[in-house]
Amino acid sequence: MLQHLRKHLIRIYTIIAGIILTVVFIITALFLNYQNSRSQYEQFTNHVFMIQNKLQNDNIISDSWLSNLEVTNHLIIWINDNGNPLFFPGMFVSKTSRSVLMDKMSALIEKEGISLSSRPVSADSIQSDIYIIKGDHRDKYYGTAMSIATNGGYRSFFLFQQIDTNSKDMFKQRITLVLINILGIFALFLLIRKLVDRSLQPVKENQQRQTQFIAAASHELRSPLAVIRTNNSLHKENLNEYENCERIIETECKRMSRLINDLLLLASGDANTWSLQKSEVNTDTLLLDSYESTISLAKKKEIRIILKLPDESLPTIEGDYERLLQILTILIDNAISYSEIGSSIELSAKIEKKTLSLYVIDHGIGILDEDKKRVFERFYRVEKSRKDKSHFGLGLSIAKELVTLHHGTIKIVDTIGGGSTFVVTLPRQS
Repeated sequence: MLQHLRKHLIRIYTIIAGIILTVVFIITALFLNYQNSRSQYEQFTNHVFMIQNKLQNDNIISDSWLSNLEVTNHLIIWINDNGNPLFFPGMFVSKTSRSVLMDKMSALIEKEGISLSSRPVSADSIQSDIYIIKGDHRDKYYGTAMSIATNGGYRSFFLFQQIDTNSKDMFKQRITLVLINILGIFALFLLIRKLVDRSLQPVKENQQRQTQFIAAASHELRSPLAVIRTNNSLHKENLNEYENCERIIETECKRMSRLINDLLLLASGDANTWSLQKSEVNTDTLLLDSYESTISLAKKKEIRIILKLPDESLPTIEGDYERLLQILTILIDNAISYSEIGSSIELSAKIEKKTLSLYVIDHGIGILDEDKKRVFERFYRVEKSRKDKSHFGLGLSIAKELVTLHHGTIKIVDTIGGGSTFVVTLPRQS
C-alpha cells in the first residue's frame, strides 16, 4: 500500500515541481528584465546629475565631451545657454530623429507647466518627470528636461537615453537563466525524492501511533477484565470471599466504564460530533465547584487545595459548564497524582484584556521538557503515573480537546520552586 502511495506521491510532486519550476522561471525572467530596466534607469539618472553638475560649474562645454558621452551611453543631448541653442550636431544616431523626440518631450513638459525659456525662480534648478518616450520604429527612450540657474543666467537641456533591450547583458542574463533552469530541474528531481520520503514518514508514524493506541486500549481493557474473571472464579471456589470479590469486581467495572467513556469522548472529538451545551458561565462558581469536587480526594492523599479568587468578581465566559468543570477536575486530579504528601495545589484565575486564564498550580515533582511535549497525547503517562491504575493517560487529551472546543488554549509551564502549572486561557464574555 505504501509503495502505491509512494508512486502516487511522486507523480503529484512531479507535477508540483513542474509548476514551481515554471513559476520560478517566469519570476526570474521578470526580475532580470526589471533589473536591466532599473540599471538603465539608474544610469540615466546618473547622466542627468552629471550633466547638471557640468552645466552649473563649467563655463565651457566641449564637443568632444558631449560626443564621447553620447556615443558611449546611447544618449541624445540638447543644450540651451540663456535661450541660445548650443551648436552640437550630435554623434549618436538614433532610430527616431532628435527633432521628433524633442517635440514629444516639449509637449510633455508643457503639460507639467515647466518652461525652459527662462531662469528658474524658486530654486536653483527645475526638472521635469522622467518619461519613457516611444519612437517611430518601436524604439524607446528615457527622457527628461531641466533648467538650471547659473551665475550668468540659466542653462537648460533635453536628455534622452535609448532603452537597450538587446544588449550583451541581456544575452548573458538569458544564458544564466537557462543554466538556472537546468540546475533547477536537477535540484527539483532531488527534492521530489526527499519530499516523497518525508511525506511517507508521517503516514508511517501515524500507523505506528494507531497501532500503539489500539494496543494500549486493549491492554487497559484487558487488565480490569482479568481482575473480574479472577475474582469471579475465586468467588465460585470460596463463597466466604463473596463481599471482597464483589467489591473488587465493582471497582474494576467502574474503572473499565471510565475508560470506555473516555475513549468514546475522544472518538466523538475525532468525528467532530462533540456537542457543547453553551451558556453564560459564572467563573467564580466554576472555580468553587471545582474546588469542592476535588477537595475530598486531595484530603485522602493529605494534599491541600488552595482557592485564590480576586477581590472583584470574575467575568463570565460562554461555554458548557459541565465540560469546563471537567477540564478543571482533570487538571486538579492530575496535579494531585504528581504532588507529594503535605504539599499544596493552587487554583486561581487572572483577568486579561480579552481573555480569562485559569491556573492549576502544583508543587510536586514537575514535568520534564521532553514529557511536556507529549503529556497531551493519548495513553501517554510519565513514569510515576504508570503505577497509578486510576489513570489511563487520557485525561489531559480530553482536557485539551475540550479547551479547543471552547476556542481556548492550554499550556504547561514550570512552577517557581518546582512543580507544574497548567494554564487554560479562554475568551471572556464581559
